[in-house]
Amino acid sequence: SVGSGRCNGVYPLSLVLSSHGTTLARLVTLIVFSERPAPVPLRVGTVLRLPASLTPAKVTQVARALHAAPATAVDLLIEPLLLVRLSSTKEGTDALGQLRAAVGPPTRHVVLRSPFVPVDPGTLSVSGLSAELDQQLRRGDQIQHAAGLTTQTPLWVATSATTPSTTSALSALGATQMIIDDASLAEPTASSLTWGQPFSLTPGTSAILAMSADPQLSAEAQQSDGVLGAARAIGDLAFLHFERPGLTIPQGVVMRLDATRLSGAGLSALLGGLAEQPVDGPVTLSELFAQVPQGANGAPVTRRLAQSAASAPWPATQVTQIHTEEQRQTAFSSATGPKAAIGRTLSDQLLAAQSDVLGTNARTRSLRATAAALDAQLRSVTISGAIITITALKTSVPITLTSSAGYPITGVLRLSSSHLKFPKGATSTEVLDKPTKSLRIEVEAVTTGDLPMAATLSTPQGDLVIAHQRIVVRATHTSIVAIILTVGAAAVLFGWWLRDWWRRPRRRARR
Repeated sequence: SVGSGRCNGVYPLSLVLSSHGTTLARLVTLIVFSERPAPVPLRVGTVLRLPASLTPAKVTQVARALHAAPATAVDLLIEPLLLVRLSSTKEGTDALGQLRAAVGPPTRHVVLRSPFVPVDPGTLSVSGLSAELDQQLRRGDQIQHAAGLTTQTPLWVATSATTPSTTSALSALGATQMIIDDASLAEPTASSLTWGQPFSLTPGTSAILAMSADPQLSAEAQQSDGVLGAARAIGDLAFLHFERPGLTIPQGVVMRLDATRLSGAGLSALLGGLAEQPVDGPVTLSELFAQVPQGANGAPVTRRLAQSAASAPWPATQVTQIHTEEQRQTAFSSATGPKAAIGRTLSDQLLAAQSDVLGTNARTRSLRATAAALDAQLRSVTISGAIITITALKTSVPITLTSSAGYPITGVLRLSSSHLKFPKGATSTEVLDKPTKSLRIEVEAVTTGDLPMAATLSTPQGDLVIAHQRIVVRATHTSIVAIILTVGAAAVLFGWWLRDWWRRPRRRARR
């Protein structure tokens, strides 16, 4: 009896396509029936992750689906590395423009703050790399803002297992809300009778409220059959409401989706269906935490983590190499300037090596590649090396600096030798803004022979050697005094010969 309120619910509907008595296709979907909107709808939060591997064509599909459902609240977790890659091609730039137009006000699509690559805050913290977590977030902010995307919430979406170290690291950054994987809980929410409310994690800090993403709903919405999976997910969401339709305090649920597993049609069907759902209300994650109270409707205030111990740290050799490369890159940036693109490229490569999707061996290879990339830049600068012969104990010697880097480099040239003095100083600041730069260095030899001289070009603070060369200065014993004596002796000899030649005719005449 429609109108009695007893028909409200979720119904399975079997659809059969047949021709002349032959079944061609069969499927079962879900239909939601409600006579009127629910007074207290189920709050539904949707996290849509756009990983760095997404193609421009896929980004365009996502943008179109978002553009078609501006009133459906969605939280976008866009990996900044994806934005970098999109900006490098014409097709990617077009896709990025469509994505930028589909998010932000007046739509209800929110861009979450994201680290440069997916990282595990707990592992970074126990490895002594807490500063690197902040660097990941700041670099992510720079890229998102450069792409015209504004982040509106500091909420953290975990991409790895949550431990007490995770919550401590996030609390130190000022985070107060997070979405965790359901498997991180000792008693998963999906199999619990008490669900739908935020909770604190134990052991851990009470300063962070968490909710877990529902794995069953998330998997259902991402089924390979696209639109059918979206319809089933929407039906299951309605079913969760009809389990307790008389609640006066809101409860909520979170779906976490990956754009690589969603078809464009499936995402459009999901967002459109959520907008039309009479018993469920799509909200942003920040709205969900604001509207759904902790511990209400009989739900526990705290939930125990499956991993009660601290996260396992990375090998000490890897941590040491990360610190070493950071110091080398900082020194190199002082020579190239903070705005040089090469410094940012090298830094991004080091940040990418901290991704939580890399295993131990893969991270080791990535760190080696990062070090090799900086070494290659250093090899682009050379100092000419040869044997330089001087015929005076006090003179100047030529030194040539060569650079194939393609960007200006400022360094300090230091000369040292135990047998040479430098009247005008052994140190000078040089700017390499051309392929070659020739210098004349005043020297004074304290003796003759082959005199070794070391030439080193370092960064302005001297904490990184850019180029080094050993030069041999060959000083001969032909000083100005020796030259005068030699010329004088030659003049005497010539005068004696001339006098002798003049007298020869007279002697022959007398004879």
